[in-house]
This record gives sequence, C-alpha cells and structure tokens, in this order.
Amino acid sequence: MFVMPIVLAIVITTVQNSTFELVNDKKVPLLLLNKDEGVAGKELETTLEKGGMFTIKKLSAGQDEELLKQRLQDKDALLGLVIPQQYSADVMAKSENVAGQALQSVAVSADGSSGSQLPASASVVLFYHPVLQASFRQGIDGALNSVLQIVQSKYIVRQLYSAINDSAAIPADLEQQILTNQTPIQQFSVSKDGGTLL
Repeated sequence: MFVMPIVLAIVITTVQNSTFELVNDKKVPLLLLNKDEGVAGKELETTLEKGGMFTIKKLSAGQDEELLKQRLQDKDALLGLVIPQQYSADVMAKSENVAGQALQSVAVSADGSSGSQLPASASVVLFYHPVLQASFRQGIDGALNSVLQIVQSKYIVRQLYSAINDSAAIPADLEQQILTNQTPIQQFSVSKDGGTLL
C-alpha cells in the first residue's frame, strides 16, 4: 500500500528531472527537417540559428517525419520543426502577391497585376514533446512566428524595392534598417517595497 505512492513519486521526479535537463540550457533543443531546397528555406534555417533561442539539430533531407517523432520520443530534443518542400515557392508567391497589392493601391505597378488571393500554402509543422507545458509552448509559438514573419517580410521588402526601383537587389544596409527598425523594450524588475531593480 505504501509502495504505490513511492513509485509514483519516483516516476514523476524522473520525468520532471529529464525535462529539466533538456531545458536547463538557455537554448531549447530543436530537431529541424528542412524538405525545402530553395533560398527561403535556407533563410529560415539561418534565422532560427541566429535567433539564439534554439539549439538546432538538423536532420538530413532524406529523413522523414517518423524519424523526427522517434527522436522526440527518445528525448533527443523537445521540439521538431518540419519545413515543407514548397516553402520557398510559397514565400515567393506571397511576397509577390503582397507587393502587387501594395503597389496597385498606390498605382505604381506597371504590369497591372492584381493582388489576387493565393491558395492556402503548406504550413511548417511543429512537433513537441508532451512534457512541455502549454505556457512554454506559447512562448515557442511566439518565437517561431516571429522568425517566420522576419523571413516573409524580408522577401516582401525585396519585392517592393525591386518593383519601385527597377532594380533586382536592395542594398543590404537598407534592408537591415527596414527589417530591424523596432521600438526597444526596457525591462525592470519591481521589488515588494515598490523599488525598481536594474
């Protein structure tokens, strides 16, 4: 009768400890399966690496989602991300569509293309280990959405610049200024006595 609570405590402690070990590093381990061979897929990989939130473990293109799931079960990582084969084509099509709509609304577009609605694109797929709490997954979702937005915005900016300036390439420093121009966030810890800790 006393054995069951002890066994339960040992099992729970073991599960929590292995999860703590996986997350204890400042970076979250992420298995990455990139099925896309285009530039946007590679850009997404690079942006994920530069973001600093993830320790990327790349799977080779010949591997499949079943292996990724198995490695998650084996606790090689807490997350697995699959970039679909047509990701680059979807990013390019979206950027052309958005740029076309923007230019049409200000009557700059010379080709008269209409910004028609695109068919639904394939999604990146995120697999996660079941021990992750919902609040932690929401933080991961936010980080991934930011990375995806950065990649998509980069191609929209390039498409707009190319259409407006009749030039294929936007200067790298201008692109960087456009994409990283954001309002800084100041963070302060507030103590019980109402003081601010820096």
